[in-house]
Amino acid sequence: MEINKTEAALTLAAIDAAGARTTQLQCYRRFAPFMILWGAIWLLANSVSDLAPDQSGTVWLALTLLGATASWWIGWRQHAAVAEGSTPRTRLDQGWRWMLCFLVIVAFQVAALAVLAPSDARQQDTFSSMFWTFLYMAVGCWIGWRLFAIGLVATLLILLGYFGVHSHYFLYMGCVSGGALMAGGLWLRRL
Repeated sequence: MEINKTEAALTLAAIDAAGARTTQLQCYRRFAPFMILWGAIWLLANSVSDLAPDQSGTVWLALTLLGATASWWIGWRQHAAVAEGSTPRTRLDQGWRWMLCFLVIVAFQVAALAVLAPSDARQQDTFSSMFWTFLYMAVGCWIGWRLFAIGLVATLLILLGYFGVHSHYFLYMGCVSGGALMAGGLWLRRL
């Protein structure tokens, strides 16, 4: 059986498409635990902000530090499972780059909040939450439409809450935006 150039090109294109799809699904599965973790943190911290506002700052700080540590651990575990071809030094350098990237993002948020000086806790919470959901959309432009869709839905729910929910706003934010991230993470994990 002889294969002509057109058939060979079509076969190679199908192989490339399957490889790209596999890579995309692996990225989704790697991203899922982070979304579930941070969705749970948003749920807990926003619930405390609503039910015990005087403890809000302490709880947000503690859960953010716990989340950063857990994110580092998840990333470390994922890198430990990388193909044997990569050297430990390369994985270590990449881990520090991700940590530095996270610190730059947090530093930007702190600086932006200092410069913009929100008039109330709702504005601060909405800005911080939407920053992350817009980041999910931006990353989704590169990884895949599902991550973009999760960021978009969470952003729309945040805006709906900011403009439409006046009583128990933080409880709404915890359940809806934290829930959107957890549901999105579970969705990505199933793929």
